[in-house]
Amino acid sequence: MALTAETAKNQPPKNKRQEYPDGANGLYLVVQPSGAKSWAVRYKAPDGARRKVTLGNFLPKRTEPLDGAPPIGAAHTLAEARKAAMAIMVKVAEGHDPAKQRADARAPKPERSMAALIERFLKANARKRTENEMRRRLEKHVVPVLGDRAIDTVTKPEIADLCDAIEAPVMANRTFETLRLFFNWAIGRGLIDVSPMAGLKKPNPDHEQARKRVLSDDELRKLWKATGEIGEPFGPLVRLLVLTGQRRGEVAGMMDSEIVGDLWTIPGDRVKNGHDHTVPLTALVLAELAKVTRIGDKGLIFTTTGTRPVSGWGRVKDRLDRLVGFDDWRIHDLRRTVATGLQRLGVPLQVTEAVLNHTSGTRDGIVGVYQTYDYHDEKADALRAWSHYVEWIVTDDLDKVRRDWLGQCSPDRVRTLDKAHKRAIEGSDRDWRRYMKRWHRVSRWAARRNVLEAA
Repeated sequence: MALTAETAKNQPPKNKRQEYPDGANGLYLVVQPSGAKSWAVRYKAPDGARRKVTLGNFLPKRTEPLDGAPPIGAAHTLAEARKAAMAIMVKVAEGHDPAKQRADARAPKPERSMAALIERFLKANARKRTENEMRRRLEKHVVPVLGDRAIDTVTKPEIADLCDAIEAPVMANRTFETLRLFFNWAIGRGLIDVSPMAGLKKPNPDHEQARKRVLSDDELRKLWKATGEIGEPFGPLVRLLVLTGQRRGEVAGMMDSEIVGDLWTIPGDRVKNGHDHTVPLTALVLAELAKVTRIGDKGLIFTTTGTRPVSGWGRVKDRLDRLVGFDDWRIHDLRRTVATGLQRLGVPLQVTEAVLNHTSGTRDGIVGVYQTYDYHDEKADALRAWSHYVEWIVTDDLDKVRRDWLGQCSPDRVRTLDKAHKRAIEGSDRDWRRYMKRWHRVSRWAARRNVLEAA
């Protein structure tokens, strides 16, 4: 039985989606459980397949005149839906397949699809480190959902829903940032005019607060001892993180070919900012490197397979946590600990940033363009002083012996010894060895005295 405008308007929703035919013209009123209503045309295509064309939402009455028929996708009154259904059925009778034609028209050309453009974007940002990270996010979370869509059809709600569906808060934020980079890149290539990211906020801003965790001298001493217990390759590797302040991936990927004498040059394709970075190596660093047994012929220093850098940091961190007796730290906190330690030793901020290879802060913006000095000598002095300091606090409780000793001295004597301590740390390796030898003698004397007193 044919529908009327009144019956279509008053058709109540039910628990399941319902379709009500309008006679034999192929037109159906679709009523969702939510109460939403729309028009659809069903027909049998020339190849025998059953097809459907959704005309648009149900419109009880048009209040303003319309110039011509409403387009497919717009709201239709009953009369307008019948005319649209008749036009579709005429095309079907002529041997056409309107639903397939519409689908083909909407399908993006290969070069306009999200999947194809994401691949172009990744190749344009082909620094190995960042490309791998971005590829992992996009291929896992974006391509399966939006890969076959034309880039100019992606909407804000779809982006928001995609990011909200990622359970790990930090990964959701990183995927959001990568998508923002992608759409900005697309604007720069003239592929779209406006980014669907515009106006959107990170899905989990509360999880992006900057960390401030710095290991204390006592915690650093415990960690150093623990690294000696876990052995190679991770023991020396973690010690290099403590002594150099470089990023975990950069140290883990270190190769013998990158080291010439006491200078390590990290190639740009392994560095976050894409530029070669030089790191002076102290005697303590070289001693740790000498402990590592080389495996394979790839030149990798820290490897268990001989073909790729070490992995499995989660297990290593768990083991270190058990040995040191605390777990509220991350591997990356060692980098912040080095930066803080250098500042405590009086190293100028710009030298600390040069050691860490930071391009923000004092080396950002126009300063970074014109300031190309690499601070090689200053970096060597800073890392040598830090190496001396670390060696002091981790060696045979010398720091405790020194504090006990200072506790028995007059204020003037304390100031004199503090100055001598600072000069030794900042001095040459030869000066430092002489200073350490003196305190080893004091330590042995203190140990003998404690034994005698205990007796």
